[in-house]
Amino acid sequence: MKIRILLLVGMTLLVCLPLLRGDEGHEQGQSITMSARLDPTASVAERCDFSTEFEPVTFKLTSFKAKYKVVRIRVENRKGETIKLSAAKDGIELVFKDGEPVKGTFDLRAQDGPMWDALSEEIRNALAYPLSIRAAKVGTGSRTQGEVIYFFAFFPADKVPDVPRSVRYTIESIGKTLTLQQPAVAKE
Repeated sequence: MKIRILLLVGMTLLVCLPLLRGDEGHEQGQSITMSARLDPTASVAERCDFSTEFEPVTFKLTSFKAKYKVVRIRVENRKGETIKLSAAKDGIELVFKDGEPVKGTFDLRAQDGPMWDALSEEIRNALAYPLSIRAAKVGTGSRTQGEVIYFFAFFPADKVPDVPRSVRYTIESIGKTLTLQQPAVAKE
């Protein structure tokens, strides 16, 4: 009887072992969110938040025309003022574990004209770096409604081996460099 129970337990463990390893593999598909706030001390009504999301497996596997890694940045501006942007003057870098930055561009047209010209007008409009991040709108009951925009940055695919540790974004018009990174994990 004991042998049968031991065999049954052993067979159950053998059947379940591959399932356990499969669960670990699914964790690799979880997204990594990096964020920064323009003014960390600002009230909720005056925040301007920047974020980006990386799904590690997809990021490693995909590139635009095998030439560029594309990073999408989300901005929610609740401030009452517009922030001017410049594709030529603003900067963006991916920073990796070894500390080496890889510079990117917001202006694919200037970086790679033939590739830009091959895109449809609709895609070019979607990928074009905005001229500004508009001020928040005051909604009903004097409630502020944040302005949300998305924009894209392009990095040489051959220099981007993995998901970065952080993203440095410089807005020249306000003289600030933001570091988008994962929030610190509280130690227990």
